[in-house]
Amino acid sequence: MNFYLWALLVTLVGIIILYFWAGKWGLKGIKYLYLYFLLCLPLSFLVNFAIKQPLGSLLLSLFNLGEDRQNWPLWFLPIANLLAPFTEEGIKLLPIAFSDVRNFLNEKKMALILGITFGACFGIGETWLLAILFTQKMPGFATGSFWLLIGFFYERLLAVIGHGCMTAIVFIGFKHNFLKYYLIAVAFHYFANVGAALYQSGYLSAEVAYVPIFGIFILLFSYIFRIERQLRKLENIPTKGLILYKRGEQ
Repeated sequence: MNFYLWALLVTLVGIIILYFWAGKWGLKGIKYLYLYFLLCLPLSFLVNFAIKQPLGSLLLSLFNLGEDRQNWPLWFLPIANLLAPFTEEGIKLLPIAFSDVRNFLNEKKMALILGITFGACFGIGETWLLAILFTQKMPGFATGSFWLLIGFFYERLLAVIGHGCMTAIVFIGFKHNFLKYYLIAVAFHYFANVGAALYQSGYLSAEVAYVPIFGIFILLFSYIFRIERQLRKLENIPTKGLILYKRGEQ
């Protein structure tokens, strides 16, 4: 039960952050917005069970390895770590199948806002997926002290915001240089997962593994905030030019 309670807190705090960061800036004009929210929530379930799981099994059989990460050789980790960034950054593009979403991507401000929002919704869905899986795999934590899982809350909230930022990068470049911005998002995702991959495989302690994770997220947030500042400055620049016609004048 504890994992579900923390997942609920992640969801609520994530929605509050979305409202004050992206929502107040310009989501009101988007039709069917809540439909897109609902569409993004199960994408993590879809990519994990329909894409990552079969591809992961194929990779393991190709290199004759088992599922226990503790037995994976160090050289295999960079290969296995490619799977999540490419598939997850790809599946988060699904809302672009709708023409009105594609039309909004013509404007960089809306591309940024939609990317943050849709990516964060993906991250919220991922939080619930992990809550379900961890409840099954770690019943002691699921029924033990509630505060033992506060790390789950911080890590998942960071992932929710991070997914929003990475999707925003892809959305911003969708109409201009898609491959470049997609690979930038994949690179951020890839390096953000390195610490976790090394920890899960037993090569790093949890304390050391968080160092590269936080480092990459600082770079990611700096990248997004710089783009956002540029867009807000452009929005505040007054339009200059001659007034050719004023109502009421002959």
